[in-house]
Amino acid sequence: MASTVSQSRQRLIRKLGDALGVEIQSALDDPAVIEIMLNPDCRIFIERVGQGVSSCGELTSEAAETIIGIVAHMLDSEANHDHPIVSGELPIAGCRFEGLLPPLVLAPTFAIRKPASVVMPLSEYVDNKIMTAEDAEVILHCRGVAT
Repeated sequence: MASTVSQSRQRLIRKLGDALGVEIQSALDDPAVIEIMLNPDCRIFIERVGQGVSSCGELTSEAAETIIGIVAHMLDSEANHDHPIVSGELPIAGCRFEGLLPPLVLAPTFAIRKPASVVMPLSEYVDNKIMTAEDAEVILHCRGVAT
């Protein structure tokens, strides 16, 4: 029985990979990629470390709905008009997935967030003026690390 479940899971993973397509699969394999987003206008955007967000193609609404459906199945969930939100961890590289269907959005949309590949210390946020030294001190204090 366990072998059958494992084979079924592997088939679903292959099916998801095929549905995602070459462009999204390549982005998932790219260590610089942080997030992959599909907007309701069918445009795919990719965010890369230090490069921001750029457009990289399109995906039909039908293909997006198929992807969301496969992910829902993998998560033992549903994806339909009554259950328009699918959220969970993909079995691909530990990515987080959030998919939305109408009526919440005009067309199927999703975001795939990859696990952090680089952890920046608070001091780097301060040095890059992303936050103030006072902000960093508050965070450290809340964690019980402040001096």
